[in-house]
Amino acid sequence: MKFTKDSQALRNYEFGTKPTPNDTVTFENQQLNDQNFWIGNAVGKYVYTEKGVTVTGTQSEYNNEKYWSGFAISGRQENTFANITPDQYNSVVGGGYRSNNFLVVYDAYNADECIEFPEPLHFTGFKCTNSAYTYNSMKNGDAMVTPFTKDDWFTCKVICLGANGDTLKVKEIDLAAKGVAPNNKFYEDWISCVINQDGVKKVKFSFDSSQKNDWGSVVPSYMCVDNILFKKSK
Repeated sequence: MKFTKDSQALRNYEFGTKPTPNDTVTFENQQLNDQNFWIGNAVGKYVYTEKGVTVTGTQSEYNNEKYWSGFAISGRQENTFANITPDQYNSVVGGGYRSNNFLVVYDAYNADECIEFPEPLHFTGFKCTNSAYTYNSMKNGDAMVTPFTKDDWFTCKVICLGANGDTLKVKEIDLAAKGVAPNNKFYEDWISCVINQDGVKKVKFSFDSSQKNDWGSVVPSYMCVDNILFKKSK
């Protein structure tokens, strides 16, 4: 059969057109400070918005030191950890996923911090990797953590919430795999976290590990995230 525009239209009708492409949040729009990270511009709540998607954090100050919880944006290219500032904003890869900026997730102090979509939609997923701070603690140990062995593990739960706050899906990411020897135990590159869940309004993160005290995991509760993918409702 001779190929014509009409036959192409028929093929599209019979077999469907290409699926709706994802929108992507890359965090490239945020201006960073002279140390190449951002935790807001003043003490209190801060918000970053891109394509209608918001990420939130809270900055506080004590004895002239700044503290934060929730989400920070980093453009740092270093991949090692020596000092809490500014190295807590380093990814183990060094930089973002095929870009400069990326998100640093820190699960502490405030349970309200989240990624929020403008409306319930299809949450496709994101790229993630270990923070240099967490990686260093697990691999080499620190004041709270002993170097990881085959029996140790560190996980992040990605909690997808609907418009009414109901839990739609929980995805667990093994940032230090269970039962794997230390040489191959830790994520050291950007990996894909596939969610594929409809009706998602908010996303929260929760961390846990094999090493705990009375307050929970002693491993630094950090993860690096980039390229948040979603599809709006038609």
